Amino acid sequence: MILDHVEKLRLIADDEDYLFDAQMTLSRISQGLFWLYDSVAAAERQARIEARKDNTLIGVVDGVLKGLPTDWLSCAFQWYAVSLYNYIRLTGWLVSKDTKFINGYVKRVIPRVTSYRHKVAAHFAITSPRCDNEADMISSVMTNIVYAHGYLRAGAMSEVITDAMGNEVEVSTKTSWSLTKVHNQLTPRFWPDGPMKAYLSIKLSEGATRKFKIDWED
Repeated sequence: MILDHVEKLRLIADDEDYLFDAQMTLSRISQGLFWLYDSVAAAERQARIEARKDNTLIGVVDGVLKGLPTDWLSCAFQWYAVSLYNYIRLTGWLVSKDTKFINGYVKRVIPRVTSYRHKVAAHFAITSPRCDNEADMISSVMTNIVYAHGYLRAGAMSEVITDAMGNEVEVSTKTSWSLTKVHNQLTPRFWPDGPMKAYLSIKLSEGATRKFKIDWED
């Protein structure tokens, strides 16, 4: 089974039941990523229509963004980034079982999304700083979605801070990215025939025993 059609990476084994679970997880994530893409792409098309009226190249508040579900879009970019990061890490694990390969693979395939995931989507840098300057931390909670040159983008707005010496301090990690661009670039690599078929199932191999527990909170 080919999981990465660009690098020709295949599932290294498919006889363990938990690998079936992992493949089903990839399928469900792919369905979710396509759903988010379709929804964001629709909003982006609306923004482009508004932008053409006055030849607007950049929109930050109101204007081309007026009427768009900007709160939802902010969350959608974060959901997509976290889910995509998990998808690619799991793909790397399924084809290698090697942590060093997985880390390099993720950074190679989605460098900007990885930065955004680390500094914004998974946790805001300001709440868990790690080699971050003041601009990084303040900008991590600026989750505005902006319109720039035809695309809705996350992580594109950051604040320039002036330190005690009067020097400008800019973000040290670039996190700007377009969800639709990223998705279109990754489709030939991971989903050339569309999202993977997702269904709810549990694999029980002959002679195997699996024990499950369902827990909930009232």
